[in-house]
Amino acid sequence: MTAILAKADFAYISVPKVACTSIKHFLFEVENGRSFEPFVANEKKRDVHNLYPGKLFTDLPMKRLELCDRYAVVRDPVARFLSCYSNRVVFYKQLSEKHLPEEALAEGLVPDPDIHTFVRDFRNYRRHVQSIRWHSRTLVSSLGEDPSYYARIFNMETLSEFEALMQERFKVSFGLGRFQTGGPKLKLEDLTESEIASIREFYAVDYKVFGKFL
Repeated sequence: MTAILAKADFAYISVPKVACTSIKHFLFEVENGRSFEPFVANEKKRDVHNLYPGKLFTDLPMKRLELCDRYAVVRDPVARFLSCYSNRVVFYKQLSEKHLPEEALAEGLVPDPDIHTFVRDFRNYRRHVQSIRWHSRTLVSSLGEDPSYYARIFNMETLSEFEALMQERFKVSFGLGRFQTGGPKLKLEDLTESEIASIREFYAVDYKVFGKFL
């Protein structure tokens, strides 16, 4: 959705691996006057994403959103790709042998791939593992293909400006925390030129639609 504060005419549309956990924690504290803490209900652990669930753009409640100023944060797709690998593959082990289905192993996909193997077989890993597919989906799948739909689009370099806007809008002094920081900090230099080109090709539509905001 991923967060609508109707009384403030405010809506934030999230994208995985673009500071969305930090922003959702901030908005929870705005709405509830306290920091979010994970809890258990019906023997299932609930985190902030259960309360502000991410959605595909086509599944957003458009009528509700029409009443709000809409904001989004974008990130260079290669940086998002590296963050997905670092956090979901290395830190959370979501491509370990226990998470890869038998069909994937039978196709020769390697558990716990290094970054080069992940780039090479990226499309096949996405096809078999829903979490990887979700966290690596395109910006346009979350935000649509019309940047003018948003009152303003921020990026990771201007995230502090979004933080300041929210603080002013909601009259609060607390700011964004840092979440989902687990995993190695990979850089563009960790990839070959052909690997970078392959990633950019996959996210070509994002560069076309949101390139000037990145």
